[in-house]
Amino acid sequence: MPTWTWGKGPAVLLVHGWGGHAGRLTPFVAPLTRAGFSVVAFDAPAHGSAPGRHSALPEFVDAVRAVAREHGPFEAAIGHSLGAAACALAVRGGLEIQSVVLLAPPADPEKYSGRFAKFFGLPAGTRDAMNKRLVGRYRTEWAQLRVSGGPGSSRARLLVFHDPRDWKVPMKDGLEIVASWPRAELVQTPGLGHHRILRDPAVIAQAVAFLSGKTATRPVARSPRGRGRPLRPALVTE
Repeated sequence: MPTWTWGKGPAVLLVHGWGGHAGRLTPFVAPLTRAGFSVVAFDAPAHGSAPGRHSALPEFVDAVRAVAREHGPFEAAIGHSLGAAACALAVRGGLEIQSVVLLAPPADPEKYSGRFAKFFGLPAGTRDAMNKRLVGRYRTEWAQLRVSGGPGSSRARLLVFHDPRDWKVPMKDGLEIVASWPRAELVQTPGLGHHRILRDPAVIAQAVAFLSGKTATRPVARSPRGRGRPLRPALVTE
């Protein structure tokens, strides 16, 4: 699996989303290494430089575990979209980690199979057969892939960033995940959508501060269009 490393210190794992590659999260690398962390990023199966023709959430989770075995232990993880879901599920499955940052995470992948079918006009029977085939291929159940099921026995801290108008993954998904996680908070990122969130300096600064043990909900001035709207904490649970 193609893997890249930077810096010295406690390790942070970066996990890209569906259709992405390791380079999508590299804006986090320099701020993290300046803060005293080392950083590990990889291309998930069938993405970027990684071999393969098929990939899905279970394979993303397996990839996170494989990288952890080879390059861990990890102090923290930062994941985007499907990669965020993979981070959360790996933590629930026993990956020992102290802090997690999720960027625009989906709460329930089964919903997205329905959206996929609707987008392509697939009839209900075809949709159900597709879902059954996916479950059979990976020998799992949809409920086991539901990120809003909580972190299991993990006590990892969680910080979620989400745009209220993210049209790919609605912010209600982020809220569901935070509500299911004992030590979690959500910060709204208006105007950043599903992808600009990955390179916004204020998001990156708050994520690094969170991983460094500093407060995560202090508003940070930022402006996607030069108008100075701050990031806003939306929900905190302890």
